[in-house]
Amino acid sequence: EFQADEPQEAPVGGLTGVRFGFTGVVDGQVVERHVNYAVFQGEFLYIMVAHYDQADPEPSWTSAGDLESFISTFDELIANLLFPVS
Repeated sequence: EFQADEPQEAPVGGLTGVRFGFTGVVDGQVVERHVNYAVFQGEFLYIMVAHYDQADPEPSWTSAGDLESFISTFDELIANLLFPVS
């Protein structure tokens, strides 16, 4: 089952960006989760991603729960990013 997150405006390094993502569920278990941010600064598009994929041979997170526990910190890091001066 594919569950899309509702896209929403979000602060990204002092700019207004968008937060979006999705969750993949099989037999009631989260098998994939993506939390993404995107923002334009001048002519540049920045995309930041935190994700969990149980099929990843070298996962960043050992479980979807580990990723979920990081999301509030990820949100704060994204809000306070420093972009190069354009």
